[in-house]
Amino acid sequence: MVKKDIPENILNRLIELELINSSDTVLGLFYHTANEPNNISEDYTFFTSNKLLRYFQFGEKDAKIYVAPFNKTLSIKREIDSVYNRIEINTLIFDTILFNKYEQRDDIFYDNTNFYCNYGTQFSKQETFYQLLLETWKNNNEYLSLKEINDKYFDKNGERKATPDKIFEREKIQSIKDRLKELSIDVIDEEDYLVINYNKSIIRISYYFYSKEFTVLKLIVEPFPTDDFEMTGIAAAYPTHKLKEKVFPYSERGITYKEVSLSKEKSENEIIEKYF
Repeated sequence: MVKKDIPENILNRLIELELINSSDTVLGLFYHTANEPNNISEDYTFFTSNKLLRYFQFGEKDAKIYVAPFNKTLSIKREIDSVYNRIEINTLIFDTILFNKYEQRDDIFYDNTNFYCNYGTQFSKQETFYQLLLETWKNNNEYLSLKEINDKYFDKNGERKATPDKIFEREKIQSIKDRLKELSIDVIDEEDYLVINYNKSIIRISYYFYSKEFTVLKLIVEPFPTDDFEMTGIAAAYPTHKLKEKVFPYSERGITYKEVSLSKEKSENEIIEKYF
């Protein structure tokens, strides 16, 4: 419902749940409720002049509430969920900016919260909802100052802008990638680190600007990944900080870790000599 009178029973329920107060005006609303023996649920996604909110509760489970206050929302963008033919609304919600003494620069802290238009709703109605939401958010008093913060830290796609240290790290990663390609070694480039399938082992290579060294993680697992996606997932998820706590081999989530090693290397030559 957009620019329409909300049913009184729904408004009263939102007030009862303390999602709005009696002076709020709901400008756009998707909702679904069910009260059947095996299907008791409530799901509300709506916005007022000062916030976007989703509330949902199923059966006996605890209710979930997600809120994007407009006076803290850095950006609102949309994606199209083609499977369900619905709009996914992506928000960046500002928390604070703190000075990082170690890295000698400001760091921004924020949350990324997604909202969804109801499955099965006409796409034109979803579009109307989204456009009015965008217009309402841009009319809040903090919009210009939030836009300034957003433009400083994020690019037009909503991705964090690379800092000088991150740019340097990626240059080092690109350099070792080029060296490995010269050796005809296939590399999966995840931008901030590399993943390599070499002699039935998974090798992850990253670089840290402040210590001026590469970190190399080598995993020997069973069953061995059947594709790049699975291999990258294993390499990215392995908790290196818990390495000393483990006795090998050990199994976790369907994977047996037979051998794991972690080293710090100062140069590309050291990596190639030691691992390739």
